[in-house]
Amino acid sequence: MSEEYLLVHKDCLPKYYEVILKAKEEIESKNGSISEVCKKLNISRSTYYKYKDLVFFPSNGEMRRATITFRVKDIPGILIQILEVFSKNNCNILTISQNMPINHVAFISLTIDIHLLTLPLEKLLKEFSKEKGIYQVEVISHE
Repeated sequence: MSEEYLLVHKDCLPKYYEVILKAKEEIESKNGSISEVCKKLNISRSTYYKYKDLVFFPSNGEMRRATITFRVKDIPGILIQILEVFSKNNCNILTISQNMPINHVAFISLTIDIHLLTLPLEKLLKEFSKEKGIYQVEVISHE
């Protein structure tokens, strides 16, 4: 786990953090607009926006999405090769972005749904080291 995060009991934190979590849940379940939910829970919108990306429930290790970048050799079929590894391991591709190759090297970024992944994410990344033409694989973000 990153040194930027702490795991603390909610009793140590100001009560509005817990209210922000409730607001996030209500907004994500589409039960109201941000203004309506903040008014209902008696927090300001500025407080909600200030902390909404910093306060969250632990995920119990169950990730749903990951963004992974690849530095690859510019050869025909390299993207299909990458997609086959994801498909074989039960991942759903959400987005693909591929840059124009420069000096026969291309960069590919994929966001994938990994909640049904058949092996740990670290092992999936090692699967790519067996593939020819893939120079580097890196997880940029995951949730």
